[in-house]
Amino acid sequence: MKHALRTASLWFLPLTLAGCALNQLRIEEATDVAAKGKIAVAAARDYLGKVATAREAMNLEYVGLDPVCKPDMAHLRFEPELKTGVEIKALPPGWLCTPVPIPGETVELPLGPPARELQPTLRMLEGLSTYFAAITQIVEEPGPTTSADILETLAVFRSAATLAGAVSGTDSVLDVPKDDDGRVKSVLSLITFLEMLRTEAEKVKNLRKLVADNDEAGTLMSDMRNRLSIWELARKVDAIIRTANSRAMIETAWKAGPPAAAEVRQQLVRNYYARAAAQIDDAKLFPALDGTLEALIDADTAMRNVLQENPNLDARQRTRLAQLTRKRVAAAFDALAGVLIAFAKG
Repeated sequence: MKHALRTASLWFLPLTLAGCALNQLRIEEATDVAAKGKIAVAAARDYLGKVATAREAMNLEYVGLDPVCKPDMAHLRFEPELKTGVEIKALPPGWLCTPVPIPGETVELPLGPPARELQPTLRMLEGLSTYFAAITQIVEEPGPTTSADILETLAVFRSAATLAGAVSGTDSVLDVPKDDDGRVKSVLSLITFLEMLRTEAEKVKNLRKLVADNDEAGTLMSDMRNRLSIWELARKVDAIIRTANSRAMIETAWKAGPPAAAEVRQQLVRNYYARAAAQIDDAKLFPALDGTLEALIDADTAMRNVLQENPNLDARQRTRLAQLTRKRVAAAFDALAGVLIAFAKG
């Protein structure tokens, strides 16, 4: 009767362990956040680097074209004062920019160092990068090595048994199973399974603490997305102003009267084509980045939800949990069946 009850309780154990599949889901969600976070941070840095490089190149161009274009804030003319038959490099100072703003005739264009303006955004990225690295460290932390310790212990016992037999001149009465013994294999399989459950529970505990200690991370991601949207708006305004200015320079060069020198006209058209093409290419960068950030924010929200004690899972999470539960129950039954069969034979 006792044996029957003990066996029944062992077969009931997998049903109890099935609930632990939720921890596996939690770790999967955290792993997803860490992966998406790493991609998003790298993409954001790359985007900001391109924005800074483009702005710096344009700033240097304007400063080089007209000494009145100051290296902090330039007052750009809507209609540059090109002179007939005169090359751009020979134009007098003030043809492109004015010393002070003129209402209706100029637009302000910042020419200061882009890196200085980017610093607050880059610091936010550093903070998020640290958060994602901490998640990665938790989910990738290796579990205990109890199975290896058991094998080492068995090896010591076998050596001791051999030594005892050699000293006494008789066969040792201590029967220590070998590593490939079915009983050893089945027990180690069960222990490995239980170790995995314990490790997952510990990881979930650490993830909950990390999320609690970094409660502002979700808000920081949203703030980062908004800040990058502002940078995209600034980039668009810069591009529009510069492209429009290039177009205005072309129109001025073709005004009534003798046209500007051929070299000037050719250079102006080349500049306009280059800026128009760059405007189209650069416009493709932010939508992809914004989509990455949106996916990251959704993943972080899903992780925080599932880490709760009694989470309200969405349809995707419920489907995944059902898959994990089936696999976990099967693994638990296999491990227990192996132990029972091996010792029944022994």
